[in-house]
Amino acid sequence: MSRHPVRFLSTILPALLLLLLCTALPASGQEGALSGTVNDAASGVGLSAVQVEILRPDGSVAVGGFTSSSGAYRLQSIPAGAYTVSFSLPGWTIVDQSTSVTITSGETTNLSVMMEERTFNLNPITVTASKRVEKALEAPAAVEVVSRQAIVERPTVTPTDHVKEQAGVDFVATGLQSNYVVVRGFNNIFSGATLNLTDYRISRVPSLRVNVSHFTPTTSSDLERVEVVLGPGSALYGPNAANGVIHYITQSPIDDPGVNLSLATGLRQQGDTQDGISSSSKGTLQAEGRLAWANQAETFGLKLSGQYFGGTDFGYNDPTEVEQQGIANACIAAGYNPVNPACFNFAGDLNVATPEGQAALKTRVDNVAGGRDYDLKRFGLDLRADFRPSPETSLVLSGGHMDAINSVDLTGIGAGQVQNWGYWYAQG
Repeated sequence: MSRHPVRFLSTILPALLLLLLCTALPASGQEGALSGTVNDAASGVGLSAVQVEILRPDGSVAVGGFTSSSGAYRLQSIPAGAYTVSFSLPGWTIVDQSTSVTITSGETTNLSVMMEERTFNLNPITVTASKRVEKALEAPAAVEVVSRQAIVERPTVTPTDHVKEQAGVDFVATGLQSNYVVVRGFNNIFSGATLNLTDYRISRVPSLRVNVSHFTPTTSSDLERVEVVLGPGSALYGPNAANGVIHYITQSPIDDPGVNLSLATGLRQQGDTQDGISSSSKGTLQAEGRLAWANQAETFGLKLSGQYFGGTDFGYNDPTEVEQQGIANACIAAGYNPVNPACFNFAGDLNVATPEGQAALKTRVDNVAGGRDYDLKRFGLDLRADFRPSPETSLVLSGGHMDAINSVDLTGIGAGQVQNWGYWYAQG
């Protein structure tokens, strides 16, 4: 019997094992480890059961694990490279710090983080549904609440923009700053169906009973929260509230003293072409400010807030308007002569034989010839004083002014040019 196979195995097999071992050693040397602790930012105590995941640049998980009962963790066999580390625990969020790491071959990288408890507002306080403080789930009507945090995180042109994504709200934008909102029934142009309140004051335009979103002196920096009552509120607010209520509640200077300034600017684009931003577009500029003061006893507070907005609205050249502008210019060229066919087009029911009628004719012709002015401008001021002699007693006095210097708003009979349209209010 030949013994060559046995001699072959006894000689070759150790050599193969040695070769495999030598090739495995460099591969293991290309991996590193990550260790550290996860602690409570308030108490410094380690947090257990925190999920730790090492994410590749494409977002996939390379290695994962959990912290121990002391908050420590150690992840091994991590290929060398740059990663982002994710720490997650229900009810907790990581304190602002960088979680990017670079794993080095054969070394252990240390990364320790702090986490803090996160608050969930599951059942906010509301006062609109019953005119008393109660939980939203206990209110007799369906209520949607926009919290202060949501207001701060979202820059808007008007306060109405904060409610457009709430359940049951029908929102229609008709311009750069103009929009209409209803919560029951169908939306329509120049709508006043939904009752709009600001600190229990009816905030629609008094003379027209219409909700003009940009015609209120309340600023987003001064809002505490917004409550939307989806059901009818006629029992509390009268027949005006049959189509729901939107209530804007501002901050008290006693509870929230301080200074807040906000400035936003940009450009708006019209059209689908790359050169949609025309030379006539002047961009937008919005400035808001709030100054609130309270005494040390927290029995008296004073607050002043203001806003300014300017921009260029979206333009539209109506063929009929272009035709009428040409006729108006012909009337101007004729010296506003009432017997001229072009001027007779605008005379209508005017008595052009009188100076008053001729002045009215000139005004009509000039308005049509000038066309629409799409340069939007508005400003508003709001002043409020709070007296709180005891936690159960308070007296609030407020007043303000709003001025629409120039605006274009849609109405039931077409677009209207609004110039120097303003109002004052006082409330106590």
